[in-house]
Amino acid sequence: MPKKLVLKKLTDYDSKPVTSDKIIDKKRFHEAGLYSQSIFGPIKDYVCQCGKYDPFGGECEVCKVPYTKSDVRGKKFGHIALPVEIINPLFLWNLSTRIKKSTTKIDLPSLIFYKKILIFKDGEPRMVSIEDFDTVKESYDTYYGVEAVKKVIAFIEDKIKENEKFKIEPYIKMSSWKIIKEAGEHLYIDRVLVVPPDLRPILFTGNKMIVQETLSRLYTTLLTKLNIMNNKTKFIKGVNTTTFKNYSDIQYMVSGIYEEILSIFGGKTGIIRGNMLGKRIDYSGRAVIAVDPSLKYNECRIPYYILLEVYKYSLARDISKKRNVMIFKVLDEIEESLKFKDYRFLKEVEEFVKNRMVMLNRQPTLYKLGVLGWNIKVSTDFTIKIHPFACPAYNADFDGDSVIGSVDLLIDGKKKTFEMQDLLNVELNEKTNNWELKK
Repeated sequence: MPKKLVLKKLTDYDSKPVTSDKIIDKKRFHEAGLYSQSIFGPIKDYVCQCGKYDPFGGECEVCKVPYTKSDVRGKKFGHIALPVEIINPLFLWNLSTRIKKSTTKIDLPSLIFYKKILIFKDGEPRMVSIEDFDTVKESYDTYYGVEAVKKVIAFIEDKIKENEKFKIEPYIKMSSWKIIKEAGEHLYIDRVLVVPPDLRPILFTGNKMIVQETLSRLYTTLLTKLNIMNNKTKFIKGVNTTTFKNYSDIQYMVSGIYEEILSIFGGKTGIIRGNMLGKRIDYSGRAVIAVDPSLKYNECRIPYYILLEVYKYSLARDISKKRNVMIFKVLDEIEESLKFKDYRFLKEVEEFVKNRMVMLNRQPTLYKLGVLGWNIKVSTDFTIKIHPFACPAYNADFDGDSVIGSVDLLIDGKKKTFEMQDLLNVELNEKTNNWELKK
C-alpha cells in the first residue's frame, strides 16, 4: 500500500507545466515540450539555449533557461495539467476487481472509466448506463467520473454518522473502502508527473528521425490527446458521450504512464535498485559447489568460463601485449570463446590466476566464516570445487548449495581476502563447538 509521504512527492505541484507535444522547434528543444531546457534545466553547464555562458546563476531573459549545472535534468520533474480530476493510478489497481461482474450495488471502476453514471433515486445511489445519459439528466441530477466516486463516499460517510453499525458491503467492498480512507486527498489527481528527461533519453538518427523511450511516447500521446480536446471543446457546448469517451481515455493513458514509471524505478533493473541500493558488478559469479579432496586447504577450483568472463579485460590486455596485437581483437576472440564454449585460452587463464585470489561467500552469511578467501585453480566443468574441510565453515551439505565468487579490485580488499584465505587460520572452539578465526 503506497504511503501518503511518497504520494505527496509524486504529486509535486511546484514543478513547471509541460503543455506541448512537440519536441523540436527551430532546431532546439521546444520551450514547453517534454525535453524543454527552461523547464528541466540546461543541456550544458551554465549555458542557456541562446548559447550564453554565465557561471554566476540566474536565468536568461530571452529563453528563460536557468544558468545551472546540467545534472539537474536528471533530478527536476515537470507535470501535465489535466482538464478533469482522475483517480490516482497507484490506488486504481487496488480499487479494480478481477471479477467481471460486480457483486456490489456500486461498481467503482465503471464510474471511474465513465461506463456508468450515478443518480440518486429515493435517497439511494443507483448506476445507469452511459447511453441513457440524455434521457436521465432531464429527471435526475447526474454524476460521473471522480465526482460520482466522491458522491458515493459522501453518502456512505453520512450513513455511518447516522448509524455506526451501517453495513458498507452492499454498496462497495470493504477492501475498497479501507483504501479510500487511507488514501484521503491523494485518491484524486489533476496533474500527471513528468519524469526528468535524463531518465527517459532521446536519440536523434542521421535521417532526422527521433527515437524516444516508451515513457516519452506515452507522454506525447497524452499531450496530443489533450491538445485535440482543447481545440474541439471550443466549438462543443455541454457534456455528451464524446466528452465521457475523452475523459475515460485520459484515465487509461495516465494509468499506463504511471505503470511505466513504476517499471523504470522499480524491479531488479530499475533506477532505485541500480543506483541507490547498490549497482550490479561484473566481477563476480555464482555456481554450485562440489568436493575435491585433491585440493589444498586454501585452494578452490573456479570454472574456466567464469574466470574468462570476470578477468576478460585484464586478460585481453596481457595477451595483446604478448602477441603484439590490438586489444579489441583479443576481446573479440574471448567473446567468441565464451559463445562457442571452447578452451582456447585455458593456458593463458591458468597462468593469469596463479597468484590471484577469490572470495567465496556461502549465503546466508550468518557469521564471519561464511566469507573466506581462496587461491584459484582452474576447473574445466561448471562447478566451484572446495576442500571437504570447508564443510563446517560454510555449513554446506553439497545438495545443490551454491556460492558467490567475488574478485577484489582494490588493494585493501585484496589484503582482506589474503587475511581470510587459509582454513588453517581457524580453530575449533571446544566450548561452543564452532569454527572461529585464530586470534
